Amino acid sequence: MNALTLPEDDQPLRIKTIATWLGVSDKTVRRRIESEEIKSVKMGGLRVVSRRDFKAYLQKLNPSGGVHV
Repeated sequence: MNALTLPEDDQPLRIKTIATWLGVSDKTVRRRIESEEIKSVKMGGLRVVSRRDFKAYLQKLNPSGGVHV
């Protein structure tokens, strides 16, 4: 059986991972998702963010900086 392989930019990131990378709490990331600062989707009952959407969020925070996620 072949597993579904998503392009790297579509790979889901968990809230905990994003919180760690940003140096904030899970709750802060959830608030940013609820306010639609960060786009997310539900996948298998979990709220996740695609790498592409996380990169877009980082780009808004720092338009002049390079984004490497």
